[in-house]
Amino acid sequence: MSREHDSTGPALPPEYQQLPGAALLTWKTRRWEILLDASDYPTGWPAWGLAKNHHEYVAEDGSPYLVVQTGWAWVGQRS
Repeated sequence: MSREHDSTGPALPPEYQQLPGAALLTWKTRRWEILLDASDYPTGWPAWGLAKNHHEYVAEDGSPYLVVQTGWAWVGQRS
């Protein structure tokens, strides 16, 4: 999950809003992302990953990854 708030993400779902105490929290939307390791895809990144919101990432050791957004997460904090 991304650590950064994404203001372009969807609003908090109604089922979350109905949870006891939900109104007492400040909610932030974050991207839910997975890392695909290039060593698992020797012939290239999979089409399903490239079809989603994605970007490439190179680790400190030089290993390439594809970061693919697979959904959204909402994080509530006490106001």
